Amino acid sequence: MKNIIIGLSLACFALGFSDPAIANEKNNAIGIFNGTATEDELKFPIPDFEDAGQIGINYNRSLKRFSRFRFEFDTSFFQHYGEQEHWEITAALLLRFYLIKDRLSFGVGDGFSYASEIPELERRRHINTSQVLNFVLLELAVDINRFSALAMRWHHRSGVWGLINDVEGGSNSVQFGIRYKF
Repeated sequence: MKNIIIGLSLACFALGFSDPAIANEKNNAIGIFNGTATEDELKFPIPDFEDAGQIGINYNRSLKRFSRFRFEFDTSFFQHYGEQEHWEITAALLLRFYLIKDRLSFGVGDGFSYASEIPELERRRHINTSQVLNFVLLELAVDINRFSALAMRWHHRSGVWGLINDVEGGSNSVQFGIRYKF
């Protein structure tokens, strides 16, 4: 419960903070993401997929811009389907780096994830797990135009080697989505 309160406080702080220097830019985005869970070990370039997925909506807000970097707040609501049927809320602070000015970007984020019940894949793979875990995301995004972007992201839930609720493992998924900027 303490983790949820800290996470929600962080989210409220992030939503209320914005850089006046980016006031004329499109700082908000809403998107739809769909993904598939992967085996515990994420293998590149092609992971082994599970028969479990998630679909959800995403909200992203740019908070601060400096040179080719942006500091952002990112939150999502997912409905899981297939081998596991629960919902999940995530919130993270994200650092985005523009590889090609305003076209191609890479983001890394960290925050929290709350699942409505213990995810079935985590229950099967690990002795100890929790509804509240750390959330990490890696994202590659391509701007189609000034109003929309396509994104691919790695969605990771874990206990950070036992730091959160004594959880040693977690779960991964690969997601694809589209965002509308406003």
